[in-house]
Amino acid sequence: MRGRVTIAIPYYGCPAAIERCVQSALAQTYRNVLVVVIGDGDIPPILGTDRRLVVYNLDRNHGGAPFAQQVALLATPDPWYAPVGADDWLERTHLAQLMAERADAVATGVVWWHRPERATSIRRVWYEVGLFRTERLRAFGGYDPSERVAQDNLVLSLLERYGGLKVYNGQPTYHRLK
Repeated sequence: MRGRVTIAIPYYGCPAAIERCVQSALAQTYRNVLVVVIGDGDIPPILGTDRRLVVYNLDRNHGGAPFAQQVALLATPDPWYAPVGADDWLERTHLAQLMAERADAVATGVVWWHRPERATSIRRVWYEVGLFRTERLRAFGGYDPSERVAQDNLVLSLLERYGGLKVYNGQPTYHRLK
């Protein structure tokens, strides 16, 4: 296999969804994972005792997911990094399919999009979720903690600029709750 993957999940105020998210991350067919939940001023509920699960609680809210993602990115010793939203969830084959792309940076190009008022649909997207070599993200500084929005465009644009960004457009394996 290609090394351990840190699946980083910033958490703030979604207790009903976080358990599903964490369980889907731990259920990956690519088993070499460390699931890191970062409570950004909001302590996540007890999520289980799997040795591959680590929960960090920041002392206060630092302005959203980019700050928590940057903390996880800078702290991980793992060669691979996979950001996931706390109210989203993954198909069991999510990481395995992205690993099969054989690239240092693979963005998820299709997701299952869930809205309360509509049925599930597939949409082509440009989100920062995917699978990335940790060193690739660190090369340009990673996430900008001072910005709360547009991190997906910024991160993917910088990865593309540094070369080798692939977009996975196969079967959707990422579920996004809107």
